[in-house]
Amino acid sequence: MYKIDLHTHSVRSPDGRMTKKHYQRIFEEGILDAIAITDHNAISYALEMQSVFGPKIIVGEEVDVRLGNLASKLNTNHNPAEKYEIVGLFLQNQIPPGSDLIGAIDAIHKQHGLVYIPHPNIRQRNGVPFEVLKHPEVLPSIDILEGFNARSLFWTKTNLRGMTFAREYELPYACSSDAHGFNELGSTYTIVNRLPTRSNLLKLLTNAQYAKEPVKPWKFLNPKFNVLSKKLESIKKTIFA
Repeated sequence: MYKIDLHTHSVRSPDGRMTKKHYQRIFEEGILDAIAITDHNAISYALEMQSVFGPKIIVGEEVDVRLGNLASKLNTNHNPAEKYEIVGLFLQNQIPPGSDLIGAIDAIHKQHGLVYIPHPNIRQRNGVPFEVLKHPEVLPSIDILEGFNARSLFWTKTNLRGMTFAREYELPYACSSDAHGFNELGSTYTIVNRLPTRSNLLKLLTNAQYAKEPVKPWKFLNPKFNVLSKKLESIKKTIFA
């Protein structure tokens, strides 16, 4: 059995901290068998790590999107410029941030990637609302829904509704850590029976098992700590340059 985590952040994300040494430990210690690096609006570090660790690294991107023209087609009022996030998996090229939702989905599929919806309907985390996900221009294009996000501990009921939504609309789903630091890994992941690839992942998810545990409250602060730590490091470099 293979433990996989489809939503994590490396040091390339402004609020991430994982580096090559951490990925080495992940595989050497059996914490995970495959991991998607889904940095905010970037794929450079994921590509670099894939060149080192091969198919155990899935190149992804958590990209900022806007509703654009889709906002006018919804039953309730939505700001066309409001920011949401989606993830592309198995990418070869970066998806430009700020694209409209439909355009970003098309761009992912054009490079044979998979569209993964993180923390759905959790507005505080830029999750795409269920109303949008159900829209006929969006729903058929969703490849995987995040059924459980370990970092959504303050929105437990909404978090669990992701799995319910996936089952209702017969969508493959995964449980992921959304880890921004090494110490968040290994408690929430998806278990499949083969190493995932672009061609087999959706089928593997039909028989997947899941480990899901909310991140500990003190680990929830990792992103803020990482941002602050990077700012301090930058100041030190400037002072002592």
